[in-house]
Amino acid sequence: MLSKSFNHDFSLFCHKRVEHFLSEENSSIEFKALQERQFHIRDALEQKLNNDNELKYLDELFKYETEAFMRIYATAFKEGILFSKNPQ
Repeated sequence: MLSKSFNHDFSLFCHKRVEHFLSEENSSIEFKALQERQFHIRDALEQKLNNDNELKYLDELFKYETEAFMRIYATAFKEGILFSKNPQ
């Protein structure tokens, strides 16, 4: 089990890494292309929705999807760190 301080430090590391990734030119270009496609789909869905209440659900979906991916990547990074420290 990982300590609270490790989890906190690791969360900060992940946050800084995402910031760094977004500032890298090559990564940023790829990310922006994916983001443009994602927002294109969101805009298409938005046009089909009838009211602000339905739009709220679309925004919530986007938020939870982003959070889910962050948790998946954080878990994968943690497991990678533990694996690299485990002599095989």
